[in-house]
Amino acid sequence: MISKQDFPAIYEQYSSSIYKFARRLLNDEYIAQDVVSDVFIRLMEKIEIGEGPRTNVRSYLYQTAYHCVVDEARRNRQLGPLELALDMKIDNETRPLELCGETQVLMELVSAAMESMSPRQRDALILQYLEHYTLDETGKHLRTNRNNAKSKRHLAINRVRQLLCNHVWEERQFK
Repeated sequence: MISKQDFPAIYEQYSSSIYKFARRLLNDEYIAQDVVSDVFIRLMEKIEIGEGPRTNVRSYLYQTAYHCVVDEARRNRQLGPLELALDMKIDNETRPLELCGETQVLMELVSAAMESMSPRQRDALILQYLEHYTLDETGKHLRTNRNNAKSKRHLAINRVRQLLCNHVWEERQFK
């Protein structure tokens, strides 16, 4: 079990990655900072009452961050982490950098594919490829087993592949 003395090292090790995770999902640096604060306050509260994570601190922190992000999205009536996982808004309101036309089309296709996925498929894809979770960690985060997480990821990849293939086929038809 972790103790109060472990807290500074845990904060130092994970705060930056938790911030990036929240920032990607919320697309707002200030709210992401609030999420990081909430996550570590909750951790400290759990440690103080002896209910802190016993083994996988990283998983606990990411799960807590995810729940804080969901709470924040509900409060602000946001649709969810779709655009944030892509680190851009498709509607051209804000873009971290200007994208060439072809890249923008691909990002819009990926965005459309992600919108057509179930939230759990989208989460599996984000956790695996953006947060570098293992299948076991993804399953634990999704509160399911490894095989189910693998299936969700597989369905999500196939959806992206399907839309991209359709786009390429359509492009060839008009050339």
